[in-house]
Amino acid sequence: MFFFTSLALSIELTEPEGSAHAYPALLDLNGKKLADGEFTQWTPNDRLHVRITYKFSNSERVEEKAILRQRPELIQEEWSWKGC
Repeated sequence: MFFFTSLALSIELTEPEGSAHAYPALLDLNGKKLADGEFTQWTPNDRLHVRITYKFSNSERVEEKAILRQRPELIQEEWSWKGC
C-alpha cells in the first residue's frame, strides 16, 4: 500500500494587507443578527495580525485570532479560536 500526501500551496501576494478596523454583525441564514462583532488587523514586523470578536446577547463571547506572513507568499503561521 502506498500513501501520498499533498502539500498545501501558498498564495502569491500581489498587494499586502494593512491596518483595518470594522464592526461586522454575525447573522443567521435568515438574516437575523446573532452577535455584534469587532474586526481588527495590523501589521507589525512584516506579519498580518487579525482578531475578530463576537459578543452575543446572552453575554457569551467568541474570539478568533490569526497571524499570517505576507512575504514571499501568504502563509498562516498561527490560528486560535476560543469561546469565553
